[in-house]
Amino acid sequence: MKERYYLTYLAGNLERAIHCPVGMEGLKILLHGWLRKGIISPETLRKRERRDTEAWLTVYEAMSLSEYAGYDLT
Repeated sequence: MKERYYLTYLAGNLERAIHCPVGMEGLKILLHGWLRKGIISPETLRKRERRDTEAWLTVYEAMSLSEYAGYDLT
């Protein structure tokens, strides 16, 4: 099984990195811009969320999001 980074975990790491409470809403804003880059489709994220109740990213995707954000979210 591939390692998964759940969005709540990434949101917590983002808050610690920027020293500001952003919560899931802040992460979703960041995700919106990142998804437009075409790494994965928004539909893929929605399917993962429906299946497991919480959306997640693979290691490669989490590293790509970290690069986009400019902070290590992993």
